[in-house]
Amino acid sequence: MRQSTESRLGPINCNETVSRFICYSKFIRDNNTLKADAFRERRKGIKISVFRIDGLKEAQIWLIGKQEVAEKKKRNLYGRGDLSVHSIKTINLDRIDANDKTSLVKELKAIGKNVGDVSVDVEKAPELHPRHADITYDPFIKSIEKHIAKKLARLSSLRKPSIKYIQNLGLQNIMAESAN
Repeated sequence: MRQSTESRLGPINCNETVSRFICYSKFIRDNNTLKADAFRERRKGIKISVFRIDGLKEAQIWLIGKQEVAEKKKRNLYGRGDLSVHSIKTINLDRIDANDKTSLVKELKAIGKNVGDVSVDVEKAPELHPRHADITYDPFIKSIEKHIAKKLARLSSLRKPSIKYIQNLGLQNIMAESAN
């Protein structure tokens, strides 16, 4: 399956949807939205791991989340955050809280950059899986990571696995409230 899937995937385009799989219940708010921490990468570097989901059936999407994320992390799969590539690429840090913007502007000036110089992109990263991609941004400084994560959380649409997928994919260890 991987071989044929990989050969059909072309460059990432703005009309695509990507998913960030959520393996920590603490990243999901009571109002079924995602917290910014869901989009803060724990591994070193400035890449936020996502998967390209266009053209897949719902069961195939959850299977990727189970096999490629939850099982590898030895964690439960609580949901996913779906985002359009277009919304990711058009993130604008000009519209952030004035207090936050002041500190961000200072940090950027220290490295010779302006807020408008920050770029966000989605890049293919098929080394892990043919549908794997990374959200990247430049330049990388800690305060930008925080703002990008907040914007991604606001732009994402939380999806939780239904009872059907929990049973079919052997995801029974997901908390009962995640299935609603």
